[in-house]
Amino acid sequence: MIVDPTAHIPEIAELHGWEYEVEEDGQTNVNIPGNWNTYTVSFLWNEYEDMLIMRAAIPCVAIPDIFLSEASYLLNLINSTIIFGSFYHQDGNEGIDHIIWRYDLVAQIEHASRERMEKVLTHICAIFDTYYPAIIHFLAQKVIVTPEADGKLVYTDLTVTAEDALQYIAHGDAPKGRA
Repeated sequence: MIVDPTAHIPEIAELHGWEYEVEEDGQTNVNIPGNWNTYTVSFLWNEYEDMLIMRAAIPCVAIPDIFLSEASYLLNLINSTIIFGSFYHQDGNEGIDHIIWRYDLVAQIEHASRERMEKVLTHICAIFDTYYPAIIHFLAQKVIVTPEADGKLVYTDLTVTAEDALQYIAHGDAPKGRA
Protein backbone atom coordinates (compact mmCIF):
# COMPACT_ATOMS: atom_id res chain seq x y z
CA MET A 1 0.00 0.00 0.00
CA ILE A 2 1.24 3.45 -0.91
CA VAL A 3 1.39 6.07 1.84
CA ASP A 4 -0.71 9.22 1.30
CA PRO A 5 1.72 11.80 -0.12
CA THR A 6 -0.50 14.72 0.95
CA ALA A 7 0.52 14.03 4.56
CA HIS A 8 3.68 16.07 3.86
CA ILE A 9 1.87 19.17 2.57
CA PRO A 10 1.10 20.75 6.00
CA GLU A 11 4.71 20.22 7.12
CA ILE A 12 6.04 21.83 3.93
CA ALA A 13 3.56 24.72 4.23
CA GLU A 14 4.56 25.38 7.85
CA LEU A 15 8.25 25.22 6.95
CA HIS A 16 7.74 27.98 4.32
CA GLY A 17 5.15 29.99 6.27
CA TRP A 18 2.44 29.27 3.69
CA GLU A 19 -1.23 29.20 4.62
CA TYR A 20 -2.94 25.84 4.27
CA GLU A 21 -6.04 23.95 5.29
CA VAL A 22 -6.98 20.31 5.45
CA GLU A 23 -10.65 19.66 4.69
CA GLU A 24 -12.79 16.88 6.13
CA ASP A 25 -12.52 14.80 2.95
CA GLY A 26 -8.72 14.91 3.21
CA GLN A 27 -8.19 17.54 0.52
CA THR A 28 -5.28 19.78 1.42
CA ASN A 29 -5.20 23.32 0.04
CA VAL A 30 -2.02 25.38 0.23
CA ASN A 31 -1.47 29.02 -0.78
CA ILE A 32 1.91 29.40 -2.47
CA PRO A 33 3.18 32.95 -3.04
CA GLY A 34 4.56 33.27 -6.55
CA ASN A 35 6.05 36.10 -8.56
CA TRP A 36 2.68 37.24 -9.92
CA ASN A 37 0.08 36.07 -7.46
CA THR A 38 -0.55 33.69 -4.59
CA TYR A 39 -1.54 30.37 -6.13
CA THR A 40 -3.91 28.06 -4.28
CA VAL A 41 -3.08 24.45 -5.03
CA SER A 42 -5.34 21.58 -3.92
CA PHE A 43 -4.14 18.05 -3.29
CA LEU A 44 -6.37 15.03 -2.82
CA TRP A 45 -5.21 11.46 -2.37
CA ASN A 46 -7.38 8.76 -3.96
CA GLU A 47 -6.26 5.67 -2.09
CA TYR A 48 -8.36 3.29 -4.20
CA GLU A 49 -6.55 4.30 -7.37
CA ASP A 50 -3.24 5.22 -5.70
CA MET A 51 -3.61 8.57 -7.43
CA LEU A 52 -2.60 12.05 -6.32
CA ILE A 53 -5.02 14.63 -7.73
CA MET A 54 -3.63 18.17 -7.97
CA ARG A 55 -5.56 21.28 -8.99
CA ALA A 56 -4.98 25.03 -9.08
CA ALA A 57 -7.14 27.80 -10.52
CA ILE A 58 -6.87 31.31 -11.89
CA PRO A 59 -10.21 33.04 -11.33
CA CYS A 60 -11.24 35.38 -14.14
CA VAL A 61 -14.29 37.23 -15.32
CA ALA A 62 -16.61 35.20 -17.51
CA ILE A 63 -14.93 34.76 -20.88
CA PRO A 64 -17.10 36.11 -23.70
CA ASP A 65 -17.99 33.63 -26.44
CA ILE A 66 -15.72 35.41 -28.93
CA PHE A 67 -12.75 34.67 -26.65
CA LEU A 68 -13.45 30.96 -26.08
CA SER A 69 -11.92 29.54 -29.23
CA GLU A 70 -8.78 31.66 -28.95
CA ALA A 71 -8.58 31.06 -25.18
CA SER A 72 -8.70 27.31 -25.81
CA TYR A 73 -6.01 27.72 -28.45
CA LEU A 74 -3.81 29.62 -25.98
CA LEU A 75 -4.27 26.90 -23.36
CA ASN A 76 -3.45 24.21 -25.95
CA LEU A 77 -0.28 26.09 -26.93
CA ILE A 78 0.73 26.29 -23.27
CA ASN A 79 -0.14 22.63 -22.69
CA SER A 80 2.09 21.63 -25.60
CA THR A 81 5.07 23.13 -23.76
CA ILE A 82 4.55 21.63 -20.30
CA ILE A 83 5.00 18.03 -19.26
CA PHE A 84 3.50 18.25 -15.80
CA GLY A 85 -0.27 18.85 -15.89
CA SER A 86 -2.45 20.88 -18.23
CA PHE A 87 -4.63 23.98 -18.27
CA TYR A 88 -8.29 24.12 -19.29
CA HIS A 89 -11.18 26.58 -19.06
CA GLN A 90 -14.06 25.97 -16.67
CA ASP A 91 -17.29 27.93 -16.91
CA GLY A 92 -18.22 29.39 -13.57
CA ASN A 93 -21.24 31.03 -12.09
CA GLU A 94 -22.06 34.59 -11.10
CA GLY A 95 -19.79 35.94 -13.84
CA ILE A 96 -16.62 34.18 -12.64
CA ASP A 97 -14.87 31.55 -14.76
CA HIS A 98 -11.64 29.73 -13.95
CA ILE A 99 -8.56 28.66 -15.81
CA ILE A 100 -7.77 25.35 -14.13
CA TRP A 101 -4.45 23.58 -14.01
CA ARG A 102 -4.73 19.87 -13.20
CA TYR A 103 -2.56 16.85 -12.90
CA ASP A 104 -3.53 13.37 -11.79
CA LEU A 105 -0.47 11.37 -10.82
CA VAL A 106 -0.72 7.62 -10.44
CA ALA A 107 1.68 6.76 -7.65
CA GLN A 108 4.33 4.22 -8.51
CA ILE A 109 6.38 4.41 -5.35
CA GLU A 110 5.69 3.15 -1.86
CA HIS A 111 6.37 6.48 -0.20
CA ALA A 112 6.58 10.02 -1.51
CA SER A 113 9.14 11.84 0.60
CA ARG A 114 8.72 15.36 1.91
CA GLU A 115 11.51 16.46 -0.42
CA ARG A 116 9.76 14.96 -3.42
CA MET A 117 6.47 16.68 -2.53
CA GLU A 118 8.32 19.97 -2.01
CA LYS A 119 9.73 19.61 -5.56
CA VAL A 120 6.17 19.05 -6.83
CA LEU A 121 5.02 22.29 -5.13
CA THR A 122 8.01 24.20 -6.48
CA HIS A 123 7.32 22.90 -10.00
CA ILE A 124 3.64 23.90 -9.83
CA CYS A 125 4.63 27.41 -8.75
CA ALA A 126 7.16 27.59 -11.63
CA ILE A 127 4.45 26.60 -14.13
CA PHE A 128 2.17 29.35 -12.87
CA ASP A 129 4.95 31.94 -12.69
CA THR A 130 5.83 31.15 -16.30
CA TYR A 131 2.35 31.16 -17.85
CA TYR A 132 0.26 33.38 -15.55
CA PRO A 133 1.40 36.59 -17.34
CA ALA A 134 0.37 35.24 -20.78
CA ILE A 135 -3.01 34.06 -19.53
CA ILE A 136 -3.74 37.33 -17.72
CA HIS A 137 -2.48 39.40 -20.67
CA PHE A 138 -4.86 37.52 -22.95
CA LEU A 139 -7.82 37.74 -20.55
CA ALA A 140 -7.29 41.43 -19.81
CA GLN A 141 -7.28 42.51 -23.44
CA LYS A 142 -9.66 44.96 -24.96
CA VAL A 143 -12.02 43.61 -27.55
CA ILE A 144 -13.22 45.43 -30.62
CA VAL A 145 -16.96 45.97 -30.58
CA THR A 146 -19.19 47.06 -33.42
CA PRO A 147 -22.68 48.51 -33.12
CA GLU A 148 -25.36 46.60 -34.97
CA ALA A 149 -28.32 48.20 -36.74
CA ASP A 150 -30.54 47.69 -33.67
CA GLY A 151 -28.04 49.56 -31.48
CA LYS A 152 -26.62 46.51 -29.70
CA LEU A 153 -22.86 46.22 -29.40
CA VAL A 154 -21.29 42.95 -30.47
CA TYR A 155 -17.76 41.64 -30.04
CA THR A 156 -16.16 41.50 -33.46
CA ASP A 157 -12.44 41.05 -32.91
CA LEU A 158 -9.70 40.50 -30.36
CA THR A 159 -6.75 42.82 -29.86
CA VAL A 160 -4.52 40.02 -28.49
CA THR A 161 -4.25 36.56 -30.05
CA ALA A 162 -3.00 33.40 -28.35
CA GLU A 163 0.36 33.78 -30.11
CA ASP A 164 0.56 37.43 -29.01
CA ALA A 165 0.00 36.37 -25.41
CA LEU A 166 2.79 33.79 -25.54
CA GLN A 167 5.13 36.28 -27.25
CA TYR A 168 4.37 38.61 -24.35
CA ILE A 169 6.33 36.28 -22.07
CA ALA A 170 8.72 34.75 -24.62
CA HIS A 171 10.46 38.04 -25.29
CA GLY A 172 10.59 39.22 -21.71
CA ASP A 173 7.98 41.89 -22.38
CA ALA A 174 5.90 40.92 -19.37
CA PRO A 175 5.92 43.39 -16.50
CA LYS A 176 8.12 42.50 -13.57
CA GLY A 177 6.55 40.44 -10.79
CA ARG A 178 5.39 41.81 -7.49
CA ALA A 179 8.03 43.13 -5.15
